Amino acid sequence: MDNHSRQWLGNSFDEAGRGYAAHRPGYPVDVAAWLAGDDPGDVLDLAAGSGQLTTELATLGHRVVAAELSGCMLAELRKNTPVLAAVQSNAEQLPFRSGVFDVVTVATAFHWFDAARALPEIARVLRPGGWLGLVWNTREVDTDWAFALDKLLRSAQPVGLTGDWGTDSGTQVFESPLFDEPEYVEFRHTQRLDKMALVGLVASRSYVVAMPAGQRDRLLADVATLSDESATTSYPLELAYRAQCWRVRAG
Repeated sequence: MDNHSRQWLGNSFDEAGRGYAAHRPGYPVDVAAWLAGDDPGDVLDLAAGSGQLTTELATLGHRVVAAELSGCMLAELRKNTPVLAAVQSNAEQLPFRSGVFDVVTVATAFHWFDAARALPEIARVLRPGGWLGLVWNTREVDTDWAFALDKLLRSAQPVGLTGDWGTDSGTQVFESPLFDEPEYVEFRHTQRLDKMALVGLVASRSYVVAMPAGQRDRLLADVATLSDESATTSYPLELAYRAQCWRVRAG
């Protein structure tokens, strides 16, 4: 993603914090345990959003500091998630001393970073032997209605957003001399959605928030129609995900 697209779409989250908190899928606790370890440690959850992964990290007993650039997202996180501190910061200039965290986690967000600037900062704040953990929630297209939803979303995406963000963005980490070879695992989970939640999920996506109002309204109306047609017996619908996880130690 080029810098202009990153800034344009990233700014949309200032308008979408409440919807993001209400409708975006979370992560299984096993994801948090694999990314940050079983023993309580000092964890920086970077680009924490409204706290979907942050909550699971705190539940496991980790001492979590959350960093998030969007003030709206940060307000939602502070309302809902117990953390040591929540600070407004980007990934490219972290306001922390060197070597203060055991783990840095990034959940479905590394694609927003300028990797050339963010990776040295992440390596700097990690203790010797610390690691960076990345996760992306990837929708499964395993039912007719999930295929139809995927088609609607892809028709609305800007051209620069096509492809697998997790793999494309992760490659920049794997090729960095600052980190060792990656480990990988994935966890399957589902999100249960009624009509309002499905429309809210789509409405929370950055490129949907950034659409002209008329175009956005048409897309959301199509999603509502798809929801009605797909719930042939009763709600909720179940949308399947793979939580794709990587972790790399600082070299």
